Formats: sequence, structure tokens, C-alpha cells
Amino acid sequence: LYAIKLISQEREDFKLILTWIGYWSKKIMNIVKKLWIEEYIYFTWYIDNNQIHYLYNCADLFILASTVTKIWNEQFGFVFLEAMASWLPIVWTWSGSLPYVINPLWRELSSAWDFYMLSQKLNKLLNDEKLRNIYGISNRNYIEENFNPRNIMKDRINFYKYVYNDYHK
Repeated sequence: LYAIKLISQEREDFKLILTWIGYWSKKIMNIVKKLWIEEYIYFTWYIDNNQIHYLYNCADLFILASTVTKIWNEQFGFVFLEAMASWLPIVWTWSGSLPYVINPLWRELSSAWDFYMLSQKLNKLLNDEKLRNIYGISNRNYIEENFNPRNIMKDRINFYKYVYNDYHK
């Protein structure tokens, strides 16, 4: 949200759509009010899994600025797979297993606590439609090549063959 405040000082032609249910809702709303960025934030609260593709389709990019704590890291990152499959460029912060999910060719990586860097990464993509399209196409291809059912099944079969052959040596 602090990065959004920085961006709002340079431009007015954007909206951040926040979608979530949970514990942080009230705290996030208070931060939005404290930073005077209400006009740039749209809260959706909850979107059914059958409807989420509509949200991805209206987005220009996807951001998840996750922070690591002593007891928590991001898990596998299905939300990134969904966003990349929807042709979106990704801005993210290093956490948990995300590096194994994100397209290694087009990583707009930022530090979760460096609001200036995060705002620069976002502005870079907001300012360049051609770059967003290149990232989006690359992300879609990455998903099709690395996370389709056929390739996943081949990887599992190869893994089991390896384990079986190693066991019988």
C-alpha cells in the first residue's frame, strides 16, 4: 500500500483491486485511509473461484507483495499460476516456494519492505504496454510448458522410475 501511495504521487490512471477474506481486512482499510489512497483502491472482499477469471481478464498486471514471518512463508502459489495463465505480468516479493512457480525469464522481483523499489517495478509495467504484453505472453507459455497435466504426469512417471530403478540397484 505504501508503494501505491508513491505511485499515486506520479500518476492517477490506475486502480489496485484488493481481493481477500480475513484477519487483515480492517487493518488494511485503516492503512488505505491513513495514506489517503482510497480513490486508487477497489475492495472486492471475496470472489468465487468460478468468477475469478473475470478479475484476471480486466487486470493489466498482477502483484502479490508477500512478507515472510518467523512462522509463515508463501506456499506453492496457485494464485500466480492463475495470473500467469491469464497472460498477466507478475510483480512479486521473495517468499517460500514462489521462486519455483514464477517464470524465471520475466521476474519483476521486489523486496517486500522496499516500497520505493516496488513502486518502480509497478510503474515500469504500467508505463509500458508492450513490455506487459511480452511478459504476459511469456508467462502464459511458461504455464503451458511447465504446468500442464501431460508434463506433470511425465515428471511423476520419471520420478517413480528413478525411485524404482534406484531401489533395485
